[in-house]
Amino acid sequence: DDNGDAPPKYSDDNQTGVGPYAELDVTPTGTGTCSITAAEDMRYLIDDSNPLDPKPRSASVSVTLQ
Repeated sequence: DDNGDAPPKYSDDNQTGVGPYAELDVTPTGTGTCSITAAEDMRYLIDDSNPLDPKPRSASVSVTLQ
């Protein structure tokens, strides 16, 4: 359901896990640590300050389920 998650423009409709407003469903199936990493795709990376050797950015989050 499109339940109005934040930030603006987030949408639960047609989740693909791609793009700046990607949203993913996660269903825990047991205990342990779950790590999710998102990174820029080099094919679409533009770095005006370093155009010959652009560096992709990434972000990670880990959650421990007990």
